[in-house]
Amino acid sequence: MMTDQKDVKMTISQKMQKIGRLGIAYAKERIQNPELSTVQYKVCITVYNNPGLSQDSVSRDLGMDKSSIAKLISKLMSIDVIYRKTNPKDRREYKLFLTEKGLSLTEEFLRFLFEWEARICENVGVDHALVHEQLTAIQKEAERLIE
Repeated sequence: MMTDQKDVKMTISQKMQKIGRLGIAYAKERIQNPELSTVQYKVCITVYNNPGLSQDSVSRDLGMDKSSIAKLISKLMSIDVIYRKTNPKDRREYKLFLTEKGLSLTEEFLRFLFEWEARICENVGVDHALVHEQLTAIQKEAERLIE
């Protein structure tokens, strides 16, 4: 059944963003001593999922300006969470990687996020794996449409 657009108060994108923010809040509440800010965790998750990603790519993926990402990465480097290597193909570009500490912090955070996702899917009676598969298909189609 198609919902009349004038009755819809939030777009799918807005709902997904809100669900993402709620998941991050859930995870941060469960970490004993959260060492990182929410946005720092987002940077770490992006690098975790794409080791060797450039700073510009992190900026694009998170929809943040380059100067903000540069400051975040500098801070994460200063607390030994991220390190960078010069790209041998372009000496002006750095590839980003998580340190052991960064990997540990990110995996702890992700464990709580996955726990939260499984709980909400179970509570509303949907299959977590199927939801993940469908959202992945939606994401790929969205990326294809803007290329």
